[in-house]
Amino acid sequence: MIVRSGQLLAAEYEWKHHWVIAKEEGVSEEKLQALAHWQTNALFDADERAVLALADDTAAGTGASKATMLQLAERFSNEHVTEFVVTASFYAGVARIVNSFDVPLEPGFESMTPRDD
Repeated sequence: MIVRSGQLLAAEYEWKHHWVIAKEEGVSEEKLQALAHWQTNALFDADERAVLALADDTAAGTGASKATMLQLAERFSNEHVTEFVVTASFYAGVARIVNSFDVPLEPGFESMTPRDD
């Protein structure tokens, strides 16, 4: 969700840092490379699609759509939905902050970053 938010908001610092974290947590390179087309890619299950829809909504709009909130509510507890919405909203804000201040990647970090294709 965070990688997708950074990707949509062109926040290189957020996107690349969380790409590395996602891989460390077991997300496959294949899934990360497919994030731009998650809606049509069979790699993502229904739970992941609901959370990625939230990332898209909060990055591109004013918040989660009713359809996304319904999807989340059908799949997760109220506590988890709240956590997802807060996290997605926070990282959409972080992306706007790092972009506004043009936060650079740390020296030496470049070797740990994903491809820029």
